[in-house]
Amino acid sequence: MTNREMKHDTEAMPAVAPFSWLESAKDFDWTLLLASTILYIDCALVWSGKPNLLSVDWSGIVWTQHIAWAILAALGFCALVSGMLPAVERILKAVVIDLRPLVPLNFGRDRTYSQAGPNEVSPWKLKEHADRTQSDYVLALYKEWKRKVDKRNHSLTESGRLALRTLVLLTFNLYLVSPQTPTMLAHIAGKLSTEAFVAMLIAAIGVLIRLVFRSWCRDLFPNQWIDYAPLYDLLRSEQKEKQRRYG
Repeated sequence: MTNREMKHDTEAMPAVAPFSWLESAKDFDWTLLLASTILYIDCALVWSGKPNLLSVDWSGIVWTQHIAWAILAALGFCALVSGMLPAVERILKAVVIDLRPLVPLNFGRDRTYSQAGPNEVSPWKLKEHADRTQSDYVLALYKEWKRKVDKRNHSLTESGRLALRTLVLLTFNLYLVSPQTPTMLAHIAGKLSTEAFVAMLIAAIGVLIRLVFRSWCRDLFPNQWIDYAPLYDLLRSEQKEKQRRYG
């Protein structure tokens, strides 16, 4: 490798795949975090015999009288997030993955090998080529792809966990509804028509379930491709040579 090529290796770093949607996914995670926290506070209030979150007279609260309740509620939230929900997630995830072959759905896989475009090669072939040639540029291409795939997997995992947390708390909030203890959702339902509230509820549950399933059923290493013409040409030449030799 010449000095000019080495300089090109260290300076050039083209993008390998579009992952811009991760930023919007991160913003949506904050929405899920806020929604699950609000639902938990409302469930804690109603379960302990207090008015729901939208009916509390915040101006008349003497905060010093509710410190013990606030501490217990915070401890309960920590136990829920760090203990109970992860256990529920492991059980449900195992069931869903076992049943997945029975459902004709395919989450996560982007493209098959036959759909690789011109000058596109498999990341694993690129990594092997980098090891053989000791090219910093080729290795950097593979590392950048791997970093973005890891970021994608982390984003989907976090979205799935937050969606499951929100779904469980939403279900529990509906379970607590009674004439004596109306929850926040019951309070909102009273302001809307039955059809509008049911439609909003079904839409919210559908989105949450979709996020959970996308997280659980995804491919950890989706079959994506990296644009690197030199290796593409080399692999095509090797393939043509084999076809010529063995017919």
